[in-house]
Amino acid sequence: PERSSYTIHGFLYSHCDVTAAIDLARFGRLNIKVNNEGVSGTEDRHDIRKVDLGGFQRDFTVNVDGVFLGQSARPG
Repeated sequence: PERSSYTIHGFLYSHCDVTAAIDLARFGRLNIKVNNEGVSGTEDRHDIRKVDLGGFQRDFTVNVDGVFLGQSARPG
């Protein structure tokens, strides 16, 4: 059967990655878009007392900026 959905796995927190990853010509239109990001680092990050600022900023960038940048992939 012809495929009617497409998923993109990977790191989409870069504006270039997001815009290059979307190809609406493949299906003709976009009906539904699930814009989801989520990452946390090593097991130590499950204990907030062990998280360093660099690790926190990386996770924040992926989890928040990634969703924001993903919105640029929606049509009109």
